[in-house]
Amino acid sequence: MAQPNKNNAWNRLFNSKVRSSSLKGRILLRVALVLTAAWFIEVIFSKGIAWYKTREFFQHQTQLMAERWIGVVLQPEIRNLQLKQQPSLLLLGWRENELVIQQGDVTFSKPAKKETYVIKINKHKWVISTACQNNACVLVGLRDSERKHAVRGLVILIFVPLLIIFGIAMLAMHYAVRSGLQPLNLLTQQVSSVSIEKLPPLPESSVLKELLPLVCALNQLINNMKAQLLKERQFLDTCTHELRTPVTALVAQMQSLGYLNNNVSSDFNKVNNAALRVVRVANQFLSLAKTNNSNALANQSEKFDVCELFRQVIAELIVDHNHCDCQMQGANSIKVCADPLAMEMICRNLIENALRYGINLNSGKVQIQFTCEVEDGQVKIIVEDAGPGVMENYREKLVQRFYRIPGHGIQGAGLGLSIINEIAAFYGGAVTIGESRLGGLKVVVWLKNMLS
Repeated sequence: MAQPNKNNAWNRLFNSKVRSSSLKGRILLRVALVLTAAWFIEVIFSKGIAWYKTREFFQHQTQLMAERWIGVVLQPEIRNLQLKQQPSLLLLGWRENELVIQQGDVTFSKPAKKETYVIKINKHKWVISTACQNNACVLVGLRDSERKHAVRGLVILIFVPLLIIFGIAMLAMHYAVRSGLQPLNLLTQQVSSVSIEKLPPLPESSVLKELLPLVCALNQLINNMKAQLLKERQFLDTCTHELRTPVTALVAQMQSLGYLNNNVSSDFNKVNNAALRVVRVANQFLSLAKTNNSNALANQSEKFDVCELFRQVIAELIVDHNHCDCQMQGANSIKVCADPLAMEMICRNLIENALRYGINLNSGKVQIQFTCEVEDGQVKIIVEDAGPGVMENYREKLVQRFYRIPGHGIQGAGLGLSIINEIAAFYGGAVTIGESRLGGLKVVVWLKNMLS
């Protein structure tokens, strides 16, 4: 079995290739790790210095105590003086060869000279200092554990406030990093505002020099996208025009043959329907190219009665459908300032979808209810049918380009509702899809900023 990598956590913290959920959190984490490491190093280093200095201090103190007690030992009246026991202090005094002062239960022989040393007694280390003068000697000892307590207290006294300051510094660092990332947040908002319909370059003059390479790279990407989109639109326009012209002529000739010969075969009808489908798809591609060009929609706006336009389009579309019941409700006249061709696209795609997909499975007829009205300063278009409808989990996807419902037998390109959605978005509106009161699908188109 493979052994786990012990450095995995460390690598995840310091490896730039590892994805982090927050840049601010990543910076703060690394700063905290560096400061914590520095704090621990300082603690260890300072503790070592304190340990060394306190050892010198204890040795000096025991030597001073031994020299001071020499004067007491030399006094003749001092004999067999027993001092109160203290666990951490040892004191022995000799005059001639007689022990005259004792504190502690440890036995030592009379020292012969002045010295300082460390000795282990009963599992404890002691710092021993001796002093000799005129046949008098004094031995003073301090237990080394007292030095440990002193060092520990010194470290706590110094570094606990530093730990509190460390927490305050991290809090200040949090606010500093958050304010320092404001230019990056602003750049994020600017990038988020970029869309396919609108590809403005990002400003480079007011950008920090650390972010300037990123902004330049994004602008280069935007320019490449503009060039690629322009090529795609030109290609789409050219191909659609080149395709529609001969196919339209072919459909016209086939319809003429159909009128001349009433006994046409089913294969002839299939070819004719396929040709009509190609024409319809070509028209949808042209509509799609137009909706991608927002300047074209804006430059071709004019004032007209949108209800009258819708009535004309509906009458044209249902004239050949004998089993269609289409009712138009709502306002009789609505004056707008918009692109008439764009409004025709909306109406044509809505009605064509209802005619193709809104067939009632029981009666075999198409029932459509078309409503155009003004609500809250917006033009509201509602189309309902009595067809089988669409399951709720598929409805939101219907406005996506080229989306087709899985298992649906009716042929199509999946562009009708996406074209409507893009036109509505240009006019500040939206498309919502729900269930119709007639039992089928209900499509609501909201259009803003177009009432004249």
